[in-house]
Amino acid sequence: FIENAPADGLNAFAWNILTRVQGENRDMEAAMKAAQKANELTEGEDPSVLDTLALALFESGQVQAAIETQQKAVDLAKDYPEAQEEFKERLQRYKDTLGEAI
Repeated sequence: FIENAPADGLNAFAWNILTRVQGENRDMEAAMKAAQKANELTEGEDPSVLDTLALALFESGQVQAAIETQQKAVDLAKDYPEAQEEFKERLQRYKDTLGEAI
């Protein structure tokens, strides 16, 4: 599926794993691969895909990479104020987590 699906399908697949699946059934590796492939297919220019990838990175413990990716999503979403606001809130959550770890 991950090798052949379109970017929007991969993004939805990864987002569902990250936000709806809990516990042992949560396949973080599949979510990360799908998000990375979607980002590759969109050449790093789709803010929604970047948002999903940032969440996958964050949930995998890669907080700094999540912050950098989420910042790019925020920057690219400038024409979509509602989405941008949501992305900014997640960015702040990632930054707050990093601040707590220091």
